Amino acid sequence: MNKMKRKLIVGLVIAVLAVLLLGCDSEEVDVTPPVISDITVSNITEGKTVYNITECSATITWTTDEPAKGYLKYRCPGDGGEGISQMVWDLKYTDESTFHRVVLEELPSGKLCRFQVIAHDASGNIATSEEMSFTTWERPLVPKRPVYD
Repeated sequence: MNKMKRKLIVGLVIAVLAVLLLGCDSEEVDVTPPVISDITVSNITEGKTVYNITECSATITWTTDEPAKGYLKYRCPGDGGEGISQMVWDLKYTDESTFHRVVLEELPSGKLCRFQVIAHDASGNIATSEEMSFTTWERPLVPKRPVYD
């Protein structure tokens, strides 16, 4: 046997012995993102009136199949009449859990709000729901009093 083959065999034997004697870390790496389910919107309520604008609130809940941080990305148009494409996304988050709950407050009344749920587990895997929507409580129109001269 030539010198090169001998060195290769000795190197392989040393490597095999090292694995056998020291062991091998067989811990699996989590590459599966959390599964988001049971997304619900509830308690869409009429809130306080500020400067003749009634603000609303809504509660959004969801579950994940493993502990994860939850994020709610949402946008609602204001009373200024701007379109949905011009709205800025805002972000709310929850602590690491399998049940997540976010209360959105001071939403404009009678508007279509859009949102997405995002879950991020301890291994860095991220899952995102489809974009969903709800309409906030429509404040009743108050008829103007007639003006008499």
